[in-house]
Amino acid sequence: MRVLVKKKYFDICKKFAEESYPTHKHHYAKRNQFNKEKIIEQITIGKLSEFAVYQVLSEKYPDITPPDVNVYERNKKSFDFDMKAKDINLHIKGQLGDSAKQYGQSWIFQWSGDGKGHCDKEIFYPVTQNQYVSFVLMNKNVADVQAIVSLDFLHKNDLFKLPKLEYLHNTKRAVYWADLEKFSKEELWQL
Repeated sequence: MRVLVKKKYFDICKKFAEESYPTHKHHYAKRNQFNKEKIIEQITIGKLSEFAVYQVLSEKYPDITPPDVNVYERNKKSFDFDMKAKDINLHIKGQLGDSAKQYGQSWIFQWSGDGKGHCDKEIFYPVTQNQYVSFVLMNKNVADVQAIVSLDFLHKNDLFKLPKLEYLHNTKRAVYWADLEKFSKEELWQL
């Protein structure tokens, strides 16, 4: 589903990324990522993806929590779900269109801390029935919300793969659009 992300959300996301950069940079540094502009862009894309999904789901689920744009101190960060509603815990993964052209359309998950940052524990263990992941492709302020599937669906179909970049194999896993697009539209829209 294609969504034009409202201008006010873009401004909020950019401001959030710039203000939260100092509290994120240590995680990126552990992964040998030091380019401030790139990090801010990644944070912005992630938050824009959340707003896109919020725009899609808020009418159907009026109790869904909006994206959290509070800036937390480094040691007070939460790696909780991006959004919640009654019986729904939702993670949102965004990818920039330019990145998709370079590496293929995919979304990265922190699989192992391995001394280089946190692990997405709630993605890999334990998996419960009400956990979902939304996959978004962002091009400027246009979002393609490509799928919203249960975490259980991703695991049962063995959709977590090694990333294309070999140096990420020890710490990351990826879900590829080439694997997801094999499923029916109904299977990819589970909410």
